[in-house]
Order: sequence, then structure tokens, then C-alpha cells
Amino acid sequence: MKHRSHYFAMAAAAFGLLGQAALAQDSGPEYKFSGFGTLGLVSTDNDNAQFRTGLRQDRGADKSADFGVDSRLGLQLNAKFNSTFSGVAQVVTSHVDGTDKPRVEWLYGQAAVAPWLDVRLGRMVMPAFMVSDTLNVGYAMHWVRPSTEVYGQYPISSFDGGQLAFHTQWGNTNASAQVSLGQAEGH
Repeated sequence: MKHRSHYFAMAAAAFGLLGQAALAQDSGPEYKFSGFGTLGLVSTDNDNAQFRTGLRQDRGADKSADFGVDSRLGLQLNAKFNSTFSGVAQVVTSHVDGTDKPRVEWLYGQAAVAPWLDVRLGRMVMPAFMVSDTLNVGYAMHWVRPSTEVYGQYPISSFDGGQLAFHTQWGNTNASAQVSLGQAEGH
């Protein structure tokens, strides 16, 4: 717990520094507020086993219908202070780790230090799978839920630390790579 408060303090300080730098350069920041939600009802045809979408769910659906397996709600705030500094905060609620309480999924400051390099500090998405950025946005996928055999095996969805995001373009082709360093907690 001591490390977690340390990373939140670093993210808050990054937001504060980014905001001060932005106010000195521009007339004011731009904010974009968005959200997503999925309401899902799941049941099975017997009570001998429960269906869960991942290791972090302590209970799942059986013959009794369950809203907790697939339902979720997320709210996100994007702040663009200027062409260099920005930040993202995302809060998600879904049934994981024995609770439905909202949790901070993302909270990071970002600096575009070069046209090909972004530096991020705070709590970010764990870039483990192809749909990591949209894994919680269930309605945005063409399937009911991501493959449980693949995505259900990895319980960690975010980490606290830093990230370098490299990106370039060659004609009509975009290429990107991320290097991440930090700490995550899994149950």
C-alpha cells in the first residue's frame, strides 16, 4: 500500500506540473469527458459450475442469472494542456476482487517530447494484449466478450510506473512500440 500512494503522489505531481507549464504557454486546457457502459446478464444451464470472465471475479453465473459477470461502467477525463502536455484519468466499476466499488484504472500525465516519442508517468493500461486499450469497453467489440481462454488468464489490467511510446509513419503504414517499467498488484 505504501508504494501505491507513492505512485499516486507522482501522478498528481505530474498533473500539477503539466498544468502549470500549460497555463504558462496557452490560454487554458481543453477537457474531454467520456464514458462507456455495458449491461450484461449471464446464466448457465446447471448449478455445478459457475461461469466467470476472469480470475479476478470471485463468483460467477450459474442457473441464477448474474449481472456482475459482464456489466461495467467507465468514466474518463482527457485533459490537453497544450501540444506537448496532456493527461488521462479513468475510473471503472465492475465486479472484480470481490467488490463492485469504482477503481482508478488509468491516471497518468503524458509529454510529447518529440514528434516520435511520448513519455507517460502514473497508472497506465497494461499493454499485454491487442485490445488492451479497449478491453473494458465491451460494446465496442464484435464479440460478446474477449476470449476467456486468452484474456481471462491475465488478471492485471493496469500498472503504476512509466512508459515510453515510440511511433512513426512510413507512407500509409504506422508503426509503434512501447517500453514500460513499473509495478502491478494481482490477486
